[in-house]
Amino acid sequence: MKSSGEVLKTVSQLRFGDLIEVEWSDASKREIRLHPKVKGKRHVFDVPVRSVGFFFGLVGEEVKHIAVARDIFCWPGNGDFDVDLTAIPLGMTKGVRAILTGVLDPNLCCQLKTAFERGTVRIVKRGKQLRLHLTTRGDTA
Repeated sequence: MKSSGEVLKTVSQLRFGDLIEVEWSDASKREIRLHPKVKGKRHVFDVPVRSVGFFFGLVGEEVKHIAVARDIFCWPGNGDFDVDLTAIPLGMTKGVRAILTGVLDPNLCCQLKTAFERGTVRIVKRGKQLRLHLTTRGDTA
């Protein structure tokens, strides 16, 4: 497992839109029954994950996350995008590698980067919507 510093060094060399693979450990919720007098199999808590997608940047204020886009939906006519994005905590990351660089169409890459840095992000989970407005330096909204 690489140190956070080594992972950060690798991530700092990536460009928006590079195709990457991230090896990391996910959090999990468990319900377990504890038996103080019974010896048996130990509980396993590690959940190893490999995520592959397009690098969208290092994001987060308090905790840094590697933003990886898995699917990009381009809505015709209005220039909007729906993106399935995984935000991977840097501290949970075991390794990052670039698979291919410069694979996205340059125009699409530029539009996505602008939309991601300046746009409105809508997070949809189980039918409920939460609107989160991202602001960049210089924005007053």
